[in-house]
Amino acid sequence: MAARLRQQLELIPTALRAVRCFADWPEPVLAKMTSAAELWRYRKGEAVAERGDPPKGLWIVAAGSFTAHRSAPNGTYYLQGVLWPGYMFGLMPALDGIVMPLSHAARCDSLVVLVPLSALGDVLNDVRYLRDLCLSMCRGSRVDYENLFSFGVDSLACRVAKMLAYLQRRAVFPVDAPPGSPAWIDPAPIDLTQDELASMTGVARQTLNRALQTFVQEGVVVRDGDAIKVANFKKLLAHMEETEPLHEIWRNEILSWDERVSAACG
Repeated sequence: MAARLRQQLELIPTALRAVRCFADWPEPVLAKMTSAAELWRYRKGEAVAERGDPPKGLWIVAAGSFTAHRSAPNGTYYLQGVLWPGYMFGLMPALDGIVMPLSHAARCDSLVVLVPLSALGDVLNDVRYLRDLCLSMCRGSRVDYENLFSFGVDSLACRVAKMLAYLQRRAVFPVDAPPGSPAWIDPAPIDLTQDELASMTGVARQTLNRALQTFVQEGVVVRDGDAIKVANFKKLLAHMEETEPLHEIWRNEILSWDERVSAACG
């Protein structure tokens, strides 16, 4: 059962600092958010927030991972994405005051920091910090736009490659933290399952498996049980650009992940 934790509160400022758009905020601003924040533990499958819930605040993943999903009236489950440490959710309702657009649940035993809506008041009223939050939403929207285009135009292999790339923590991992340090976030998470990736690409697991088999043979990805890990981002990029070249900004960042992963493994 979900529980508010009265211990391990030192995780709250650590979780806040892991969010990319908070990284350069002054200490007094983050300290004020920290003092009002709550640390919650959720067991696997427990819901944090449901689609249609009123705005409650800003959630930041501190440990484990959470799904962003919704279900159709016929019961079909749609997985929008997976949220790892450094991700936040609930920002859109906090900004526009409208209900939650997606449901969120723990994928495993996980910790999340809740910054109540009341504690965000000063931040949302300061144009400097509001701009950072809006930029964070822009990054997510750009990925969503690319995914919508990909569904209509790209081959399955290209769609899977883009999904694997954009699922990396490209929007949140700190660029100045050395690999292996507590602040560094591995840009190649291995806990994404084939069932989850199939749901996000809108195909059956068997169909996805055929596409992934090609990636395995080419050395693009490796399997770790039921999970998938990108092994070569340069080869992944080649599949992503099957339809058209990516913008140079995105190309350079994706190619930099090979160096990050190699440094972490070395």
